[in-house]
Amino acid sequence: MNIKQLITANTRKDSRLDLIITNVESLCSNVKVFDPLLSDHAVTSVEIKLAKPKPPRQLIEYRNYNNAKTESFVNMLCSMAESFEYTNNVSSTFECFINEVLNVFNKQCPNQKKSIPQRDKKHCITESTKKLMKQRDKLYSQRQKGANREELDKLNKQVKKQIILDNKEAINDEINHKGIWPVMNKRLKQKSQTNYSVRLSQGLEENEKKRQCN
Repeated sequence: MNIKQLITANTRKDSRLDLIITNVESLCSNVKVFDPLLSDHAVTSVEIKLAKPKPPRQLIEYRNYNNAKTESFVNMLCSMAESFEYTNNVSSTFECFINEVLNVFNKQCPNQKKSIPQRDKKHCITESTKKLMKQRDKLYSQRQKGANREELDKLNKQVKKQIILDNKEAINDEINHKGIWPVMNKRLKQKSQTNYSVRLSQGLEENEKKRQCN
C-alpha cells in the first residue's frame, strides 16, 4: 500500500499509540508530538501542504469615467443634439439617437477590457449586516453633501468584516448538518466546472512527475 507512519516518539508512557499514517509523505511536514496537559496521551499533529486553488478568471468590459473631461463631454452631447436629424419614424429616430450618444461615450471614455477573478457572488448576509449596509449607504449619500469621510470608511470596514463573519457562520452551520467533506467537495469542485477540487491523488501525481524529472 506504500504507506508510512510518521510518529517517532512515544505518545503514552513507553508506548507509541497515537499515529499519523500517510501514503503521500512529501505532502506532510512539521510533525509534532506534545503534551496537552489534559490527557495521559500526547497530542500528534502534522501540516499538510495543499496548494490554494486559484479562482477561474473572466473577461469584463467597463468604461473608465475618471479620466473623462466633463466640459468636453457636455459640449459633444450638446453639439450632437443640435446637429441631430429627426425623422417621422420614432423607432428609427430613437435608434439613431442612441447610437450618436454611444459614439460620444466611445470617444470620451471608450470600452476597456480586463481579466478579473470569478468569485462566488452568493453571500449569506444576516439581517443585522443588512441594517449595517443601509447605514453605510445612507452615510455615503450624506457624504456627497459633506459628511465625515472617516466615519464612512470605518462603517465600510465593519460591513466587509461582518459579511466575512456571516459567510463563516453559514459554512460552519452547513458543516454541522452535512459534514466537512461534503461541504468541501461542494465548494471546491473541479476546474472544468469553474471551481476546484482538492484531491490527494493530484499531489501524488505531481510528486511522481517530479521524481521522473529528477
